[in-house]
Amino acid sequence: MKFTFKLLLSSTLLFACAHSSAHSEKPDTFALRFPVQIEANVGLQRLALPPAALAAIRSNNFADVRVFNANGDAVPMALLPQRTETTVPLPRTASMFPINVTQAQEQNLGGLQLRIDERAGQRTVIVDAGKPSTPAGTQTRQIGALIDTSALVTKLDAIMVDADLPIGEPVSLTVSASKDLKNWRVLAEAPVFRFGGEGSPGNLRVPLNSANLDKEYLRVTWPSNTAIKLRGVQTVETPSAAVAARTELSLTVSKGSSENEAIIAVPFATPIHALALRASVPNTLVPVRIHVRNAKSEPWRFVTSSVVYRIASGNAESTNPPLELNGLIAKEIRIEADRNPNAFATALPSAHAVVNPVNIAFVTSGNPPFTLAVGNKEAKPVTLPLSSVIPGYVDGSETKLAQATVDVVNVIATAPAAPTTLSAIKEKVGAPSERSLVLWGVLIAGVLLLGGLAWSMVKPTGEKSDGEKS
Repeated sequence: MKFTFKLLLSSTLLFACAHSSAHSEKPDTFALRFPVQIEANVGLQRLALPPAALAAIRSNNFADVRVFNANGDAVPMALLPQRTETTVPLPRTASMFPINVTQAQEQNLGGLQLRIDERAGQRTVIVDAGKPSTPAGTQTRQIGALIDTSALVTKLDAIMVDADLPIGEPVSLTVSASKDLKNWRVLAEAPVFRFGGEGSPGNLRVPLNSANLDKEYLRVTWPSNTAIKLRGVQTVETPSAAVAARTELSLTVSKGSSENEAIIAVPFATPIHALALRASVPNTLVPVRIHVRNAKSEPWRFVTSSVVYRIASGNAESTNPPLELNGLIAKEIRIEADRNPNAFATALPSAHAVVNPVNIAFVTSGNPPFTLAVGNKEAKPVTLPLSSVIPGYVDGSETKLAQATVDVVNVIATAPAAPTTLSAIKEKVGAPSERSLVLWGVLIAGVLLLGGLAWSMVKPTGEKSDGEKS
């Protein structure tokens, strides 16, 4: 009985030690430590996490971000909200006039001019090639379209086209602008393409990179040897304010189990808002499917599909924009080439995680110098509500705080500890932390111990004592 009590007591102490060790945090238990320069005699300041810190986050919701003072004490801090004053205009459907030519006109496109004929409030585009008007019933072919943007004085971010395209073949569109329909300046050249029917991956967006438009018309054309039909165009204006600058964190891409698969191991827990995939080989166009998972034991989960391309357009190259992932957190990302079994046989794409900036407010309590520490997957959340850190907080008042700076040159890195058997088991089963395994182990051991204690207290009924023997 005494032996059983000792076992129970030791198990309880082990549980208490495991629980208390989870809350003992020192600066050197974090992967990276950055010196912080503060403004003197200011009790509340803000700082932005540098890219190296964002790449070292190991806990969800930035639970492993700390600011320590000279005594090694974590000071009160709060995460600042993401704020943008950007207004993103909705796409506008623009009036479009097809540019159709006869076979004879097509032989002399150099002399082709456009003019707009307006009668009874109706506008039509007339192709003027210096020849008599086209007889009724003459067969024509569409070689472009005129877009009426003559009422706009703005910056255009892009146009979106609705077109019948040859399946699986990129078509280079040229977008030009003019006020008089005679003198044209080229704004952009970019490929559009579509794979399969509705819902299939493709690209129908032509980026214009905030081109200035001052009461001008747009003209969309394509190579003469390509037969497409442009049905409509939408204009996308540039946001009125600059979007908060995002950061790209480099990722390592390795081959998967087949020639059409690539795997990205994500070493951080910072939310990924977009994935920038860039083809390594010129003139590449590969439809891809993106899957993610958070542990080896989990099945892959499909998140999106897109197209990775790198295509020459005139004297420049057009590449695919980043794939929006909307703050995804994943340990692994799988890129699967669709309809191309050997897409990654010779070269893998490069990959970068696009993350949003992260800012914190902290109290300069204790003695300087202060240290920003990140990277501890066992850390527990300590951030406070913003209203608790900033007295009398009102929306937006964090922008008036003094700005502390982070020294990214003199960063101190803590060597990672050698992997233990416990960490290997955690990775295998997908447990959230080693502490969880310890607590489960202690709990199971306690249950077994109590079961053994109960069993030992039950008197056997099948045996007689010596005094009862006949």
